[in-house]
Amino acid sequence: KDENGWVKYKFTYCKEDLILIKKVAQHISRGLERKFRKLYLTIGIDKRILDLPRQRAKYSFTYNQYDAIQIISDILIEQGYDISRSSKSNPTYHITATYKGKIARILVRHLQYDSAYKESTIPYQVYKIDAFETVDEQEEGIKEIDFVVGYNFRDNVFACLSIDDFLDKRSRVVHEKEGLRSEYFNSWHLLSNYFISNYAKEFFEWEAEK
Repeated sequence: KDENGWVKYKFTYCKEDLILIKKVAQHISRGLERKFRKLYLTIGIDKRILDLPRQRAKYSFTYNQYDAIQIISDILIEQGYDISRSSKSNPTYHITATYKGKIARILVRHLQYDSAYKESTIPYQVYKIDAFETVDEQEEGIKEIDFVVGYNFRDNVFACLSIDDFLDKRSRVVHEKEGLRSEYFNSWHLLSNYFISNYAKEFFEWEAEK
């Protein structure tokens, strides 16, 4: 312990230790959620802990589905949405974002570099999102999913696309600037508009009934 009473541990990169840490963290999270419901997400920490000496993590740029879901969940919480993550082993979608009682179901995927543009002279990066591996997955996903969000670890960027973009194709290209779907790059405006339009529709229906 240090002079403030904090217990300090070294970071570990051992696979077995990390698996155990994730299990313990899940148990703690479930316990807090049972006791405090979603209010536990607002429980603060003593910011002095951030000043404690620690090892710098050797960050990997390799896509990791679990970490991508966690990162996108954290970003959406910062945007003001209530977030729930699926506990299923093979879920149709990974996250539900809730705002004023309305729910958006989100599939998280890799926002990977598009190899077709590897030799391109375009002065910005071109990505792609492979939302579904098979036609069957696509047909099921279209019924259950509202948005597909791709995340890239190396560039720390995302793209949020509507499921409508994947009605006839399982993969979509996203340009960083100017090109195809660049308006969805690092932007949540589609998701925001989804909730705003639903809220407005509900309001006008209520007005019409008066």
